Amino acid sequence: MASGDPLVVFRPDMHYASISNSGVEDEKTTATVRYPVIDVDDTTNTTLWFPTLYMPDTFTSSANVTFNMWGAMTGAGAPGEVAFDITFDRLNTTKPIGTDSFDTATSVANVAVPSTAGNIFLVTVTVNNADLDGIQPGEFFGMKVVRVTDTPSASGDFEFLGGSLVEI
Repeated sequence: MASGDPLVVFRPDMHYASISNSGVEDEKTTATVRYPVIDVDDTTNTTLWFPTLYMPDTFTSSANVTFNMWGAMTGAGAPGEVAFDITFDRLNTTKPIGTDSFDTATSVANVAVPSTAGNIFLVTVTVNNADLDGIQPGEFFGMKVVRVTDTPSASGDFEFLGGSLVEI
């Protein structure tokens, strides 16, 4: 796979409720259409959980990846900053399904949000190969994205619009 090509594309309908503090399905409505989003709370470390994703056979098993996540802030939450942790859980033949083996979280902090609520912005997180839980080409995996609320200054929900995992 060429560097920069998406490995996985994420949509709100791929989110599966986590055991606790899960993002909530919602929508943004215009005069003629509805856009699905996942609301991620600003007062609790809230989780976006994407289970049973497939790593393409073309993935270079020693590569680093970038997770690009697009979203917007609700209400009067802007301006300010947000932070997220990203972790991976390899699903393979050496462990039973339902057994967590999440690798070390990769964090991104102090991501500036737009000064106007509702404006879309990009959060980019580079994950070192060592933190991918040993995911190999042709394997399934889960990815957890947690909004960390203890230090950032932006109030209001983060509305997840979509994302991509890219080999770098």
